[in-house]
Amino acid sequence: MGQAFYIVNKTRNEYIHPHDCGDGYKLLELETSVRMLAILLSNDDDHPWSGAPGHGEWSGDSIAVVGEYSDMGADIDKMIRRNMTSMKNWMERHG
Repeated sequence: MGQAFYIVNKTRNEYIHPHDCGDGYKLLELETSVRMLAILLSNDDDHPWSGAPGHGEWSGDSIAVVGEYSDMGADIDKMIRRNMTSMKNWMERHG
């Protein structure tokens, strides 16, 4: 089946769920998720996306692409259910 991947902000306890972006779980299927990550990480205000919700919110934070087979990934489902905020929920509240 393959390994599932999530983009995780360890600093803010937030994550991007691939399915929220219309992506698959596999590493090479994270196309829209990576675009969303680029907006979240960008600290440059001189581009068309600078007014997008979440722009620059993750700039300077500790970010990881976590596979479920990794040490951190073994607990990713528990972490998500327990205390992590989905960026989709964040975007709905702030966008």
